[in-house]
Amino acid sequence: MIAFLFFAAALFAPAQELPVRQIWKSYPVYHPDKAPPDYIEWLRTQAPEQIANPTGEELYDAPILLGSLGARPPSDPPFLHDKAWFDKVNPPLTREGAITGYVYILRAKGKIEVGTASCAMCHNRVMPNGTVIKGGQGNFPVDAALAEDLLTTTGNPALREVNKALIRRLFQINGDFNLINDAKLLSGRLPGLMTPPRSAIDSPSQIPDIIGAIIQPAALAKKQLDYDTVTRYSDEQLETLSKYVAALKAPPSPYKTDKLTRQGGKIFEREACAKCHTTANDKLTGLWRKGVLGHSGTITTLEEWLDPSRLQYSKGHEYGFQLSGAERFALIAFLRTL
Repeated sequence: MIAFLFFAAALFAPAQELPVRQIWKSYPVYHPDKAPPDYIEWLRTQAPEQIANPTGEELYDAPILLGSLGARPPSDPPFLHDKAWFDKVNPPLTREGAITGYVYILRAKGKIEVGTASCAMCHNRVMPNGTVIKGGQGNFPVDAALAEDLLTTTGNPALREVNKALIRRLFQINGDFNLINDAKLLSGRLPGLMTPPRSAIDSPSQIPDIIGAIIQPAALAKKQLDYDTVTRYSDEQLETLSKYVAALKAPPSPYKTDKLTRQGGKIFEREACAKCHTTANDKLTGLWRKGVLGHSGTITTLEEWLDPSRLQYSKGHEYGFQLSGAERFALIAFLRTL
């Protein structure tokens, strides 16, 4: 419940009047089958460690909320140490068998808390081989994780009301509604999508790639109030975080140029794709590492995007439909080198 106290009754004080958020040393959340032996017991023995002057990366990884995304009953060990949660949410795992959307925090020795809503939750991309691209289009299933929180409180009237207040705030819903139905809608979202505050529940948005993005400290300060209205980053921390994000670099595409991709490049030129997709606006850069395409957020691969049958559920952008199968194959190969 701590995680979303502000959804229940918090007042929006000006950011500069809020106390500065404390940054604590964090520990990975492993899939129960991948965790080191006696990991939870080992965590209980660790001394709390507050970070006085966090680096940009430490701020990027630091959770804004403690507890969970939505209010849920307390549990010991933490709910994330339950394999059933992983089976339902299905988050991508790093090479070490950990997830990037949550961390463990110790503010008091022996008491393990769950930390969430960091920059890393939405802006880390875990690739199929387990490597992590910081700042990439996130693929942690945020909505599915929130749905699980909601479903755990359906039998608890007090927590259910807290979560109803959360849903009203996130999705601008007035009056009463069926919490279970909304949780089911959220659980069906694709990774890489998140329904943001002040948006209709049936209109999810893509989580953006922020590698190298110039995000002003003032914008970061305003954004963090969407998640936490009781603490804030200091001005120095916001400046440090802004510089860290701006300095993030994308890894090169693992897809190498060859005869097939050169053929695809010629098709790209022949079809005048560059009229809209120029190097100036960089719309296609890094497609190899992205997983949600199109404004509707319903397309997950380039193959699906260039398949005419997708018009049944995702309209628009019919360019490329006239290509032969071999030409589409070559064009896709080229696009993945960008």
